[in-house]
Parts: sequence; structure tokens; C-alpha cells
Amino acid sequence: MPARAASFRSVFAVAGFRRIWLAHLLSVAGDQLARVALTVLVFDRTSSAGWASAAYALTFVPDLLGGALGG
Repeated sequence: MPARAASFRSVFAVAGFRRIWLAHLLSVAGDQLARVALTVLVFDRTSSAGWASAAYALTFVPDLLGGALGG
């Protein structure tokens, strides 16, 4: 018998999945908040939009390297 495709309702009915999904959502939101805070801090200290944008761009380097090296 072929397996049925899971629906969003059936997946979110699993309490463990909901907890993991929420933890991941909070982690992503926290990462973005840290990126913005670092950018604002660099701009406050240097008054340079260039340095602030470079700082923001550099926060994605670990994700890029981790994705390339991890998979």
C-alpha cells in the first residue's frame, strides 16, 4: 500500500514536532536579532554605512561555510 503524503495538520498534531519547530523558529529570530544588533552597534561606533553593511554581510559567512562544508 503506498504511503500517504503528510499534511500540515497531521505533522503539527505531533507535540514533539511542534516543540522542535518552535525552538527552530525562535533560534532563527534570535539570529536575525543578533545580526541587526551587531549592525546597529557597528554603525553607532563608526558612523559608516559601509562598515555596518559589511558587518551585516559577514554574519552570513558561518551559514555559508557551514552549508558548504556540512552537506
